[in-house]
Amino acid sequence: MVSRYAAGIMKKLFCGMVVGLAGVACAAQDAGGAAKHVTVLHAARMLDVAAGRVVAPGEVLVEGEKIVAVGAHVERPAGAEVIDLGDTTLMPGLIDAHVHLFLHPGAEDLQTVQESVPERTLIAAGAAKADLMAGFTAERDMGTEGAGCADVAVRNAINSGLIPGPRMRMSCNAIDLTGGHEDAIGYNPAQKVLSNADYADSSEEIVKVIREQRKGGADFTKVYETGKDGVREGAFVTPYQYTEAELRAAVKEAERTGGGVGSGRGGSGACDGRAGDGVCGGCWGSFGGSCVSVERFDDEGYEGEADLCCAYVCDQRIFRGPRCEQTGRGKGEAVDCVSCGRV
Repeated sequence: MVSRYAAGIMKKLFCGMVVGLAGVACAAQDAGGAAKHVTVLHAARMLDVAAGRVVAPGEVLVEGEKIVAVGAHVERPAGAEVIDLGDTTLMPGLIDAHVHLFLHPGAEDLQTVQESVPERTLIAAGAAKADLMAGFTAERDMGTEGAGCADVAVRNAINSGLIPGPRMRMSCNAIDLTGGHEDAIGYNPAQKVLSNADYADSSEEIVKVIREQRKGGADFTKVYETGKDGVREGAFVTPYQYTEAELRAAVKEAERTGGGVGSGRGGSGACDGRAGDGVCGGCWGSFGGSCVSVERFDDEGYEGEADLCCAYVCDQRIFRGPRCEQTGRGKGEAVDCVSCGRV
């Protein structure tokens, strides 16, 4: 299903500007219950992700705001509008499970200090539109980096059709320790520069912050599980920030309120025994790239089969070590949110 904004604007703009299958549709039924507008998109090719092949030609049948059929040839109901897109390739909408709409290229540490929250919110709205036009139709925002729950306003504006953008899941600020990964370190302490995250230094404080964020409209919670990467005595290290008991408190509260927990973690040993059940993925690869779930990276890159973590995030749970067998997937095998079809 596409947003009401996307549905309306596509009709006005000849109903043919597409980026991804899930990002295009013509007008649905009106408030009076009129018949849905039916559109057939025809292109030279279509990427069939499930089958892992390219279909030629490719067609998509859209009824109102919903894609109801895809294939080389689809049914063409009487009165359907047929749009020939020529030598193009249709594909499903893309999903990005780790974005920061409230950040932009440049000095991240300075923009969160120099730019007001209203300015950053406008920038985030523009980023949401740019992502949609680039083919991303669903995204998970992993923290506003100091803008509180302003991301909720962006999500709501998209959902109500006021602005264009992907379907969004928002987390407000991330949760972090005093002096932790997102705290304002290196500034004059007398200036009291604010953290880019919400402080929580105990299980009780984590629960309180989660409740405040849910009140503000957050869909889920992001917790910084590890601190800043560094080198100590010639070795690359990443300190843990929260104990397993504190993480479990976060998961328990998130389960009570709904929405789950995503964590930011990276560096050596980022998954060793600390992920805990119920923490949905979202870590960084300090060396060798990045990961959606809890694949492990250290100073030698991705450890592959040596990985102690097993990601199973379709139900927003992480199983690790021997628990992997319960998911029906191999030990160390990661399943990201894209293959699950959700964020």
